[in-house]
Amino acid sequence: MRIWILCIIATCYYVDKAKSDLGFGGCGSIQSVDPFNVTGIFGTWYVYEVNEIISVITTRCSVIDIERANNNGQTITLQVSRSVLNTNINFPTQYTATQIGNSSKFNQIGLFFMSSPLYIIATDYNSYMIMYICTDVFGLAHDRNVIIATRNRHPSNATINAVEALVVKQNLGNPNNFFPIRQDNCDHK
Repeated sequence: MRIWILCIIATCYYVDKAKSDLGFGGCGSIQSVDPFNVTGIFGTWYVYEVNEIISVITTRCSVIDIERANNNGQTITLQVSRSVLNTNINFPTQYTATQIGNSSKFNQIGLFFMSSPLYIIATDYNSYMIMYICTDVFGLAHDRNVIIATRNRHPSNATINAVEALVVKQNLGNPNNFFPIRQDNCDHK
């Protein structure tokens, strides 16, 4: 009986947190970075927190390395490394995204189950970046993914407070309901 009660409590907790991830209606419009310097986001970013409920499984040492994919200048690669559960086993995954014009909007190839644009909605290029991906399911429902990444594995409180204020300002959910990504005792990068 106690196990069932614990399961119900855990389910209620995670369903409440998932509200910033899943919802009814379309994705809506999003304000992105303008002007945008794509080379400014190149390099290593440490994932600080996300609103994606699946991060309950991948909760350690998530890193995103961004670089130019080829010489045409419009395509970038995102090399994502993470440890699953409490292991130090690195699970790298590579995604490709093509920049739309000079904007901070990218068409992604193979990122998540359905094709959807990837936006850099805020960055100062030196300390933080907010990535936003919203999969619109025929205007009836959406799956919003907000990723807060920082240049430092352990960012300052001032950086996090500023980034979380931007998440609230963009109406992307309550950062208190996001899932923190542990960045301690990491073997890679």
